[in-house]
Amino acid sequence: MGSGASAQQAAVLTTPIAPPLLSLPTAEYIARYKQQTPGAQHGLGPIVFLYGLRGVPANELGFTPTAHVRMSLRTRTGKSGLRSTWPPRDNAVDPVWQSARRLNLPVEHGDLFVFIEVWLSPLLGAEPELLGCAQVGLRVLSHAEPSYVPLRLERPGRCVALLRLAREPPVRKTIFFVRHGQSVWNRAQKQLDIAAMVSAVDHPLNQTGREQAEVLQTKLARLVSLAKEEAPALDALERDAERRAREIVRAGVAAGGPAAVRLASRVAARAAMALERGAVAGTWRARDKELRDAERDVADAAAVAPARPPLALRLLSPFRSAQLARVRPAGTRGPAPLQPGALSESERMLVGVQMVACSPLTRAMQTCVIALAPLMRHRGCRLRVCPNLREKKNLGGFDSSGSAVGGDVARRLAETTRELYADVPAIGAALVAAAPIDTSEVGSRWWSDLVESADEMRVRLRELLWQLQYAPEERIAVVGHSHFLRALFRAHLSAKFCASHRALAGRLTTQLISNCGVAALTLDFAERDVAYATLGEDVAVRQPGTAGVIEDVELMLGTTLVGSTKAKH
Repeated sequence: MGSGASAQQAAVLTTPIAPPLLSLPTAEYIARYKQQTPGAQHGLGPIVFLYGLRGVPANELGFTPTAHVRMSLRTRTGKSGLRSTWPPRDNAVDPVWQSARRLNLPVEHGDLFVFIEVWLSPLLGAEPELLGCAQVGLRVLSHAEPSYVPLRLERPGRCVALLRLAREPPVRKTIFFVRHGQSVWNRAQKQLDIAAMVSAVDHPLNQTGREQAEVLQTKLARLVSLAKEEAPALDALERDAERRAREIVRAGVAAGGPAAVRLASRVAARAAMALERGAVAGTWRARDKELRDAERDVADAAAVAPARPPLALRLLSPFRSAQLARVRPAGTRGPAPLQPGALSESERMLVGVQMVACSPLTRAMQTCVIALAPLMRHRGCRLRVCPNLREKKNLGGFDSSGSAVGGDVARRLAETTRELYADVPAIGAALVAAAPIDTSEVGSRWWSDLVESADEMRVRLRELLWQLQYAPEERIAVVGHSHFLRALFRAHLSAKFCASHRALAGRLTTQLISNCGVAALTLDFAERDVAYATLGEDVAVRQPGTAGVIEDVELMLGTTLVGSTKAKH
């Protein structure tokens, strides 16, 4: 690489991403990033969702090798964007990823093609081996249905990749992390019962864990009941928000003046965001803030656009008066609370979760079907079994090894839950039957019997973040494990959170969340999305700020932090 290219790369690496990006809509922060980073020669491309591969052929020894996937965008002339990588999947004929990446645009682009490479992991220090590759036109891919793309293999056999395009997800998301209840392992460890600790793997809940899950179930059932009671009042707020958003756009267009086009596009974007957020009652405060900001922008524009300020002000005045009437009841002074019921904003968002994911380890799945039953019934959610949520494998961690794959995961859940509810078998059976389970990600061996290294854990955490980032849902509940969550905090708490909540950040990274505790994590993917898509993964992982996606943490429903760094999960 020449000195000019090296200087250009150095300029890209040292160009900071300004904090204002964190509060902007997707299209706006992409435009701002391109303005702030003139040295970046690559751009943000489409999001490609990889389901997996079908038919990875065995090697000459008869073993199914470990495969990973790389993708990039290419032009007809062979120009290529930076490559994105999906991590290795061990010894699977049909490996599954179910995660997405935003591909990188080449410097010069016209008609674009997705270039797919499948590589096999080396044995005994050998170089990686190319299994095969394929190329498919970007226009051929759909957002709705997966495309089956056959690979051109370097060995006998037939293998296809399943992929589709993904739509733009929300930049900010709320993840509700639930730790499983006490398991047989937990109790054996407290009693130093070594025989019980090593006699089996994938320990289920014990009776204490069942009781903890039922207590959380009761709390969540109460939240759902309160949410239903306040639904009519929230519907009225939704209608008011829609009216305000429409009037904001009208006022913005009417303001005129030299900034009319810029203003109209900005307030329209904010109004659209407000309407999108209005689909869920739990985001009322955030939506109301967006509307207030847009109203202020329109008023500011009217002040600098004297051509037609009276019309703009006339359009603004009705909903300003309505706003005052709404927040200040007749005969009183001072604002009334925005939320109409007894639920906090976080609780309302928890009731409105759109997706439930869970570790495939039995104790976590049992906790999920017991504790989260009210949420899953209320929202009609499926239980998605996600191996990236499994517990961190430590030395001697027999309880972190699995015992079932594919449909056997659901069958083991049913069997162990029947045993847990031996006193009331009908309840145990009903809990499992009420939770539709998606086991597509655990069709092959999803665990390792070896201790998980720090590098392996970082790769798995990054892959989980890809899955969360590009999922279409904005509010997701996940059930997992304490050591895993602590590793997530250590790797991905933002610098801003650590600086403003120093004591809590220290406890989150050294202690463990209580059994059946709930932590609400606010994740902001803006900087991460731009950095990975424009600089490439190898460079982005070294950029300050790209790892710190956890902007806020709230312990909910009586959750505490317990133990120390020596505590076991």
